Amino acid sequence: MRSDRMIKVEKQRLIETVTTNRNEHRDQFLTAQERYRAKVIEILDERLAAARRGDPIDVHISLPIPQDYTTWYDKALAGLEWEVSDYVNLNQEEFNRLVLNDWEWRSAFAGTTMSYIAEDE
Repeated sequence: MRSDRMIKVEKQRLIETVTTNRNEHRDQFLTAQERYRAKVIEILDERLAAARRGDPIDVHISLPIPQDYTTWYDKALAGLEWEVSDYVNLNQEEFNRLVLNDWEWRSAFAGTTMSYIAEDE
């Protein structure tokens, strides 16, 4: 499909799709963030115990930090709420983001998030 081709979609269906994508993203982020925090606390507790014993310790923690992109969805939804027409024209890039949930940051988000929630899948 040509990237400059416009795709006409029903606004309400698009709002529902973006809302679903947003909520799934937010749920994944919150789960990853909760598990990230638990892992940080676990590591800090281990290192604090080592420090109290007088063992050598490393204060550097190298864990990927979950990123939240919920505002990207919220901005898209705000724009759709202001649209007065019942239909919206999207180019292929907008369709990929809003409908297919294929954002620029998708790979980085998936890599970081899945490192914390992979056992749920």
